[in-house]
Amino acid sequence: MDGPGPCGMQQPFRVTRLGGGSVLLKQRMTLGCPALAEAEAWLADTIQPAANLYFGVPVAEINAGSYSCRGRNNQPGAKLSEHGFGNAIDVMSLKLADGHVITVKGGWRGTEAEQGFLREIFLGACQRFTTVLAPGSNVFHYDHIHVDLARHDPRGLRRICKPLIKFTPQLGTGAERPLSRPVPPQRQPAGPQAPVDVEEDDPYGLSPMSKAGSATQVARAPARPASRRRPRGARAGLRRAAATRRAAERGADLLRGRAARRPRAGRRSESHHPGLASGVPEGRSRIRLNTDPASRPEQRL
Repeated sequence: MDGPGPCGMQQPFRVTRLGGGSVLLKQRMTLGCPALAEAEAWLADTIQPAANLYFGVPVAEINAGSYSCRGRNNQPGAKLSEHGFGNAIDVMSLKLADGHVITVKGGWRGTEAEQGFLREIFLGACQRFTTVLAPGSNVFHYDHIHVDLARHDPRGLRRICKPLIKFTPQLGTGAERPLSRPVPPQRQPAGPQAPVDVEEDDPYGLSPMSKAGSATQVARAPARPASRRRPRGARAGLRRAAATRRAAERGADLLRGRAARRPRAGRRSESHHPGLASGVPEGRSRIRLNTDPASRPEQRL
């Protein structure tokens, strides 16, 4: 199988089931022969025994990713990932035979049984693969367990298994442990509640659920305040507002009176009465001043 650039592998296997057909793969995986052989062994000696130990049922389906020609952690310019050679697997979730799904993202910090199961298969993978990265190893593996067969040194003896965890495996010890299913605990019935004061819930006792005959169930109207007199500051504010309103009304009346007395446009200032001329009343003449001294009569002494 050839891919872009150096990606690809010899004799690829397109896998839809593992464990002799007993475990379904949610999405088809494309793996090289070495990675497929280790995955089958990991399923047989760690995953299925751990599922039966912690939950009492085997794993029926696995959601995992495989071949992808890309850089490590999907980072541009990074070194080519082992996924580009069909040499790596990313496990996201496992579904039990009873239908319960255990996700790596939620189960790593989930119930006691989920945590124990995922740590068992994590440590089992560290015994078979050269690279195992689980939640807590870095920011890129918070939701899956990555396993691959990368060569980290010339002799191929170095292994990377992160994160470092404090966990005592239960597989292979021969000790029996009670089975624990990762289901929420059953809800306990609520205890007796304190009696509810009807005056708070139904102030007037008018609802059909109200019961008569109890002293606490008597309907009472809310008490009125002793005095409705407003504070002194409030009364002064109301008086000022009323005085301002009256002044505004008087000003409006004054403006309306002036507008009524104002002459219309184009109206002459003098009167148009037929008996008046130039504004002088009828029967009266204009008074002229005689300023000629010769025409004045002699003043007798």
